[in-house]
Amino acid sequence: MSGGKKQYFPLFIDMAGKTVVFVGGGKVAARRIQSLLSVLEKTSAVPSKEMLQVVVVAPEVEKTVERYGEEGLLLWIKREFQLQDVDGADLVIAAADEKEINSLAAELCRRKGIPVNDAGNKENCDFYFPGIAVKGDLVAAVTASGRDHARTKKAAEDVRKLFEKEGET
Repeated sequence: MSGGKKQYFPLFIDMAGKTVVFVGGGKVAARRIQSLLSVLEKTSAVPSKEMLQVVVVAPEVEKTVERYGEEGLLLWIKREFQLQDVDGADLVIAAADEKEINSLAAELCRRKGIPVNDAGNKENCDFYFPGIAVKGDLVAAVTASGRDHARTKKAAEDVRKLFEKEGET
C-alpha cells in the first residue's frame, strides 16, 4: 500500500523452527526479546533453539540479553550489523541505537521479503510488538497501532488483571 495509511491485521504466528534476528541489543531489544521468550515460556515448554532461534547482532548488549545468551536461549553475534545477518531470518527486529542501521536493515529485509520491525520508526514497520497478556493457553495482544505506547501498556495490564480474575469464581 503505497502513499496511504498502513493497515495492520492481528495475527498469531507459529514460532516453531523460526529464526528471529535482532539488530542491536540495547534496552528496546532486551524488552522485545524478553516479551518473545516469556510468551513461549508461558504457553509451552522452556524456550529452546529447537522451538525458536533468536539471534542478536550487536557489539554490546544489555545484561538481560547477555544472560539469555549464557542460558542458551539466544545466539549473540558480538559485532556490528552486516548485510548478510538477515539471511535466513523469518522476522527481523531492527533495534540498534543508530537509526541509519535500523533503516538499512529494514530496507534490506523488504527487498528480501522478510517482515521487519524498525523499533525507532513506526512508519517503517511491517508489524508491531503488542502489549501481551498470557494465562495458560490464553494469549491476548493489545496495540494502539503504534501511536500510544502508554495506552497499550495500560490496556495490556488491564487484560492481565482480567485473566487473573478468570477462574476465581
